[in-house]
Amino acid sequence: MNSKKTGGLFPKIFGGIFFIVGVIILVAGICLYINTTNKIKNGDKVVARISDVSTYRDSDGDRHSTYYADYTYNGEEYQHVHLSYSSSSYYIGKEIRIYVNPDNPTDVVVSGSAKIILFLMVPMGLIFAAVGGSIFSINIINASKAKKLRANGRRIPCEVVRIAMSNVQMNGVTGRVIVCRDSYTGNEYSSTRIYQPIETWIQPGSTIYVYVDPNNPNRYFVEEPTEVNQYTY
Repeated sequence: MNSKKTGGLFPKIFGGIFFIVGVIILVAGICLYINTTNKIKNGDKVVARISDVSTYRDSDGDRHSTYYADYTYNGEEYQHVHLSYSSSSYYIGKEIRIYVNPDNPTDVVVSGSAKIILFLMVPMGLIFAAVGGSIFSINIINASKAKKLRANGRRIPCEVVRIAMSNVQMNGVTGRVIVCRDSYTGNEYSSTRIYQPIETWIQPGSTIYVYVDPNNPNRYFVEEPTEVNQYTY
């Protein structure tokens, strides 16, 4: 399998997954907000009392709580009804406002939950989509630039000066940047981020090639050695 093609797909897949997850969260948040708002609009407001709480810890050790409430609606008492929304301010005995579905009195919505959904899920979805879209777009732009420079640029042999660690991680791996210098002009060039431990086989003094736009020296593409799996962007 061609490692260059395989590695080149990695940032696209990574960014694409982030973008899709972001869109799903965004759409789900908007739909949930609309559904909750409609339930509040069409529901009957009732004062309920928190009657029970169950807690558990997830695999990371974080504590989560599920609350239940008792209330009276149209002369009927409802007990131990699950609340889909919870707050750190909740405690057994606390009175809260809920909205009861007249057609299904055990279907309740807690007052204020719609705003929490709007201000939590929608921004989260936008952030995921923006990050994923940015990674994907940057990779496409870099690939297009590299293709043009390979076809029309001037190929220059350069000496590796150092391997710099970037402040960006992907899938837990810190990106590396190859910094090289043209011994003739003294110009330095930096590669795109490479998500492989390239410092184990590329050392300062090694020779790599850079494609430079003859009409714009600031436009260039550093050709990473073939050993690199090209996990780059």
